[in-house]
Amino acid sequence: MSSIIPTGGSGAGRTGPVEPRRAEATSSPAEAPKPKDVDGPKPPNHEVTSTFEGTQPAKPSGADLRPGPVGKSPSAQRPTRELPEDPLVGTFAASRTTRATPPTPVSLGGKKWDITGVSMREGEPHVHLQEAGVQPRYLPMVEVLKGRVVEYPGKNGPEQFRLMGTRTKKDATGKSQEYLVLHKLELTQEPVPLRTEQPPRGYPIRSRPLSAAPQLSVPQDHELLVPMSKADNITFTFNTGTHAPSGRHTYSLGAMRYDSFLLTPTQPARTMDVPLQSLGKVEARLHGRELEGVFTLEATEKGGLQATGMDQNGHTGTRAIQPSDVAGRYVLVPAPDFGGEVALDAFHFHEAVARATAVKKPTEGSHPISDPLIGTLPSTVRAQVDQGTASLQHIQKLLEDPAAHGPVTLFNVDLGIGGKGATEEGNQKAQAVLDALVAYRSRNPDAPMQVIADERMWNNREMNKELTTRLQDAGIDIVFPRTTAKPRINHSKGACVGDRVVLTTAAVVPKTTTKSDVTTELPPKAAGLYREYLNLTFKTGDFSAEDKSKLESIVADLAKHGVVANDPMTKRPYAARAMDGLITGATRSLRFTGSELKDLDTTHKFIEQAKAGVQVLIQYREIDPRSEALLKVAMRELPNLKLEKVDDWKPYPHFNALIADESQAYVGTAYLWPNQLSMAHHGLSHESGVVLGDDAVKDLLRQFDELEAQTRPA
Repeated sequence: MSSIIPTGGSGAGRTGPVEPRRAEATSSPAEAPKPKDVDGPKPPNHEVTSTFEGTQPAKPSGADLRPGPVGKSPSAQRPTRELPEDPLVGTFAASRTTRATPPTPVSLGGKKWDITGVSMREGEPHVHLQEAGVQPRYLPMVEVLKGRVVEYPGKNGPEQFRLMGTRTKKDATGKSQEYLVLHKLELTQEPVPLRTEQPPRGYPIRSRPLSAAPQLSVPQDHELLVPMSKADNITFTFNTGTHAPSGRHTYSLGAMRYDSFLLTPTQPARTMDVPLQSLGKVEARLHGRELEGVFTLEATEKGGLQATGMDQNGHTGTRAIQPSDVAGRYVLVPAPDFGGEVALDAFHFHEAVARATAVKKPTEGSHPISDPLIGTLPSTVRAQVDQGTASLQHIQKLLEDPAAHGPVTLFNVDLGIGGKGATEEGNQKAQAVLDALVAYRSRNPDAPMQVIADERMWNNREMNKELTTRLQDAGIDIVFPRTTAKPRINHSKGACVGDRVVLTTAAVVPKTTTKSDVTTELPPKAAGLYREYLNLTFKTGDFSAEDKSKLESIVADLAKHGVVANDPMTKRPYAARAMDGLITGATRSLRFTGSELKDLDTTHKFIEQAKAGVQVLIQYREIDPRSEALLKVAMRELPNLKLEKVDDWKPYPHFNALIADESQAYVGTAYLWPNQLSMAHHGLSHESGVVLGDDAVKDLLRQFDELEAQTRPA
């Protein structure tokens, strides 16, 4: 009998909380040797500290700051050079743990304050302070919010409840609606310090989302169901410092996506400007040098400003800086999933930017991507553009191959039959693949077979109940990938059958019938690597340091073969890096044909390339309002920049393709939006794609032109 398995274990996914991208470019990281994973002390399994500081009292200003600079004398202590955390970022003399440690907040007037900048006033530097911990943020339901004491308006004012989780119910029309489940509290509760707890591991998951509230027998007047549309009426109060009232901050709930909520302060953070001289020494990061760690700032006797710390190469010392060189503790970035902005730790933000930025090493006659970490598939490999469920034929052919034997993995290709919007053709194509899976099992009774799926999407589809039974009866496992910290979003799609692998952008039946997708069969060497990759990144049970090191090596090897993945287990965004290389490396033409452009940074890159004389064509189905406005303004002065909506293509493009100079292309699942362009957002999204070159690119362009001619109304 097969099973449904949540991947990961007590050691799984030690990637920590993640945060979104992008304010300004960092310098291109240099190619570096492959690192070994160096684990520092681990927190206890039951509890980890939040990314937002908040459980320890602040240190007095200037006290217990980091040690001063290392002297340059021969007898002075030398910094220990560790291998880089990953080759995408480069080599740093200081350890990542040291560099990632946030600046010590300023303690003033019984409160904690973050430094947001420095300016000159009356001939001396003044520090801009903002009340620490008061930022728009997102926090996961399971680890942080579930079980918290909250307030919700009642007849006589705010009443206290305990947040038990979520529950899905059908309304009178039969439409499912999600509610927050609150249980009434009889006694006043103290706010709980802002901590995060890891969920229990190892239990089977079938149809219960992680955030689901337990079905307890509770008196009707003690349970309250609040529709998600009214979640902003629910407030949390956290202690972000000591238990004094000044350390409490109240937030209202916002949108929920992928088990995380947007939290917005009900009151804006207090701010103040203070002469730096009055604070003595303080800690901050520097613009453009966020990855080097924290620097100690102090005012000079002549009213200047100086910083002390260690640079990337291990050189330490004190030098004069300008007020504009001082960076804030956090970066505010757009969060499309939540319809707002969130504050992200500056180090993690800029580290994610560096990882997703291609190295530029242009050489005469080279492809647009000059990053030595990104390769190109052989020109004999072809990507196939299909309309509707025709894309499923590639998986069916692999399964029906008489010579096929060995393990089977179908990932994020949902074969639910008979759902809303289903067509007879769609049902028949899905049934054919399902029949081929069962027939393969009969020919290979001992072969491991699994379907990797997104837990919430799978369980929210009524049609999948019957599909689950059929797969289990055939001895095919269903795996829901997640880490100890939060669910992982499996947006990559394809199938591994024995030694053969196809990557596709086609996903859910019946929706596939309205889309056009692209499928590529990988050559043998890349196919073998990709099977190893899937087995390890979606491994069940513990995920060790050795597993992480091996996975890093496999993902890097795949990228050099032209198969690029965004892998959240290692935070390696090779798909994003390849797309950046194509956009910024094009010298003649640049074409985007795909589903979504919702990333301002990418929009600016398109505009800059058009300003440089590159012919830029953006064919999109969806775009965010700010990007659209920027592009329309730019097009008034740049006739070589063209914007074209393709939502009238029937079926419409469900792939994302970038073609540079008609000589190199990326096509895959990653959209041009923040969650899928870096490892910085709340959603840990698996993406996959291929890098094509030369004749394969010309063939892809021909198919795109034919698709447009066939599917667009006259």
